[in-house]
Amino acid sequence: MNITNKYCRLSELTQAQIDELKGLMPDSPYGYRYHDHTLIGFTTNGNAGLWSRDPSDEIITYKEMLSLFGAKEEQLVPHVHQKEIIAWANGEEIEYYNPCTNTWLPKGNRLRETLMQYRVKPKLTPTQLRIKELKEEIKKYEEQDAVECGIDKVMGT
Repeated sequence: MNITNKYCRLSELTQAQIDELKGLMPDSPYGYRYHDHTLIGFTTNGNAGLWSRDPSDEIITYKEMLSLFGAKEEQLVPHVHQKEIIAWANGEEIEYYNPCTNTWLPKGNRLRETLMQYRVKPKLTPTQLRIKELKEEIKKYEEQDAVECGIDKVMGT
């Protein structure tokens, strides 16, 4: 294997992709232990392993790294949140699942965690939108009624 100075950023890979690359790489005298390493790939001497960033490192994509091993296109694994990333890029709202509260909440700018559950925020039908508006209106009336009842108690009427 004659690959030198080629790396992938660990932060851009899923655990499955990291495992795939480790399986394709030759044994490393340096091992594949995670410390403060940020890259997986080959040094200028052709040594395989996990490494820290150096300004002279050539960063390539996972797809490019697999092609250096002769992997075919169908062997490539899509990102676990590919659908949500594409929807977010197209302006859709993304939500993440909070298992503590058993609810879906709005997501910020990045879909980093591969272990988290994400989804495209469901669109409401016109009827669902009207129901939501009516529930909000009813809530305002209930709050107003609570105030009026409180005033009646204070006034003794």
